[in-house]
Amino acid sequence: MFGFKYYRHFLVGKHLELRTDHDDLTYLLKTPEPVGQAARYLDTLAEFDFSVLHRPGAQHCNCDALSRRPCSQDTEQPPCRQYRPVSE
Repeated sequence: MFGFKYYRHFLVGKHLELRTDHDDLTYLLKTPEPVGQAARYLDTLAEFDFSVLHRPGAQHCNCDALSRRPCSQDTEQPPCRQYRPVSE
């Protein structure tokens, strides 16, 4: 919601594809009679032309690249793994 409000002047009048791993967001748009906060969200989103595409988190290899630990350039170290456990 913050992104839609903040970048509104860039987004209005253009078709957007919102790719997310948050499956509940796709459900929100299909709710027959939303109430409360969900209704307010849908009212705000109504002015944008967008479609929501759900993509499971395992397929989001390109997201959060800046928050991930960079791979070591040392040839003595094992190559980077694509998915690292949170505990490392």
